[in-house]
Amino acid sequence: MKEIALSLVFVAIALILSRKQGLGLELDFLIGTVRVFLQLMAVGLVLDYVFGLKSIESVVALLSVMVAIGSWTCARTARDVPRAWLIAFVGMAIGTIVSVGILVGFSIVPSEPRKLIPLAGMAIGMGANVGTLAFGRVRDEIAAKRSQIEAALCLGATSSQATKRHLQLSLRRILSPTLVSLKLVGIVHLPGAMTGMIIAGADVFDAVAIQVVVFYMIISQAMIVATIVSHLCARQFFTADHRLIMPR
Repeated sequence: MKEIALSLVFVAIALILSRKQGLGLELDFLIGTVRVFLQLMAVGLVLDYVFGLKSIESVVALLSVMVAIGSWTCARTARDVPRAWLIAFVGMAIGTIVSVGILVGFSIVPSEPRKLIPLAGMAIGMGANVGTLAFGRVRDEIAAKRSQIEAALCLGATSSQATKRHLQLSLRRILSPTLVSLKLVGIVHLPGAMTGMIIAGADVFDAVAIQVVVFYMIISQAMIVATIVSHLCARQFFTADHRLIMPR
């Protein structure tokens, strides 16, 4: 706990800079600081309990809750998109099932809570970030290119045909941050899983191996969630007879 108390100096730096520049973010930083502490402590208690159970049922239950909460957080940024939570949940659930299924099915990691839950949590977190980007990008792209899409519809194109090129552009932009992080890892950025293991005293190359697995998993998760959320989100802006509708 001493380390946590001393590390509050980092928060103090952010507060001072925000105050000096008149950003008005001091309360947000303070609330975020308290939330990080409370949420991670609560998660620590839950994980300690689940690790003790050592049952696949407990892993499935915890991951389901994590996906549901991640989907809810993601959907809050897309209040004007119908069924946003369901769309986010479907995308993140499928991505997580694929990620965990490959990890266990190919025996990449042992099928035990202590190994699966942290790795799946990274995948779910990535899914929430990508899903949030997808909702915003798709809506903005369709709104910006509305006239082009309506012209294509008038010429007999289906909603899928009219939005195909625009969804491709959106997906490129959604996945751009993930691709940038892949280019920088190891050269500029030492990622969290690897750093944590090294600090904890693990062998450097064991830490590297786990981090490589994480990044490969993230590539798949980002692609799956971005694809599913983008296409399902786009469908919400069309009627069954392929007429474009935009939320107010």
